[in-house]
Amino acid sequence: MSKNGSNPNESDADKRVAGEAAPPRQRRARNPAVDDVIHTGEIAEPRSRIVRSSGDESNDYAEVTLGPSKSEPAAPRRSLRFLWLAGALVLGVAAGALSVVQAPVDRTPEIAALRSDGDEFVRTIDLEAKAARLRVDSIAATPRLVAAIETDQATIEDLFNDKREHLFVPVDGEVLEIFQLRNGTETPLFRIPVNAAEIAPISGTDARIEHAGDQLSVVVGAPIATQRGGIGGALALRHAIDLTAVRKRVAEHALAAKLVGIGAPIMLASSDRAGAGVDVPVASSREVKTGALQLAAVITPASTGGSLRLARDSCAVLAGLLVVVFGLSLVLKRR
Repeated sequence: MSKNGSNPNESDADKRVAGEAAPPRQRRARNPAVDDVIHTGEIAEPRSRIVRSSGDESNDYAEVTLGPSKSEPAAPRRSLRFLWLAGALVLGVAAGALSVVQAPVDRTPEIAALRSDGDEFVRTIDLEAKAARLRVDSIAATPRLVAAIETDQATIEDLFNDKREHLFVPVDGEVLEIFQLRNGTETPLFRIPVNAAEIAPISGTDARIEHAGDQLSVVVGAPIATQRGGIGGALALRHAIDLTAVRKRVAEHALAAKLVGIGAPIMLASSDRAGAGVDVPVASSREVKTGALQLAAVITPASTGGSLRLARDSCAVLAGLLVVVFGLSLVLKRR
């Protein structure tokens, strides 16, 4: 350094710059798109994301980045697609449960109808038995039969074969058997028609039901008095029972039905369709001695109530829609 205090290494330019005042700093041009936002305080992004203009150390902001910051990822949106799937599963389970639930169905009208059919069956038997009894009683009281019952078999045959007497003419499959009573034993003498199946003896005025296959008959007896006032023999009349009307009625109320309690079951209606089995008690006949009668029937199965069907179908449809929506959401997400 020289005596006058100057540095010999300084150039004239450096001396000239040191002696002059620093020129004023030039401000950048105003940018309304940025400055208005800064001055009004409406910037929603963090201050750290505001970038200063390059080469300017002042506090004025050059530009603002409004996009999302890479260092701060946005929170993921919550998706409802799995709620749709869960709803579909719940509705599907509900539809399955409703499909197996049987609503209580009132079968009282059907049972009552079948009970009425059983009563009609018994009334038919009683009417046929009464008709057969009137017929056999009138034959047993014929004077010529009363006179001939203590004779031989040939006399009895001639009596019934005499076309002038017309003592008995079979109607609708009727069969008449004549028995002679001797020493406490009933012996069959004659049968009309002769080729018909024999009838087992029947005591006094009793009546019984016989059937072969689906053909039902009533057998009624009548004693034959002698001219001396005793019992010389008996008649047994087998009379076929017409069940056409009964079978028609039963078929209207049941898929299948059979009468139980008179030997082998008597079929009244038949069908290959499956259904619900019911047993309906039937009143006993007043004219014919029978055991406890019962109508074993198969009726249409109980179905699910209308309200449950509607609920089941609604659940199934909604479950299907939710599954479709779930699938569409997955497809759109991949795109």
